[in-house]
Amino acid sequence: MQVCFFHKRSECAELIREIALIIWHEAPMMNRLAFEVVNRYLKDICDDEHTFGGKLIVLGGDFRQILPVVIHGSRKSIVPATVHWASF
Repeated sequence: MQVCFFHKRSECAELIREIALIIWHEAPMMNRLAFEVVNRYLKDICDDEHTFGGKLIVLGGDFRQILPVVIHGSRKSIVPATVHWASF
C-alpha cells in the first residue's frame, strides 16, 4: 500500500492550498475510505474544518452503474464500501 505524506509547509501542500477545483474521475469506483482520507488531508493542509478543506470537488462517473472495487467482495462487503454522503 502506498501512502501520500507531506508536510503542511511543503511545496506540494502550498499547491494544494492554491487549488480551487478538484475533479475526481470515476469516483464511484473508489472505496469510501479513500474519500475520508482525502477529506482529512485537505482539512489539515488547508486549516479548514469544512468538508474537503473548503475545496470544490467534482465527482465524475456513473453512480448508478459502477460500485467500488472490493477483491472477492460480496454484497455484504461492497455496500459498506460505497460513498455515503451523510458521513461527510
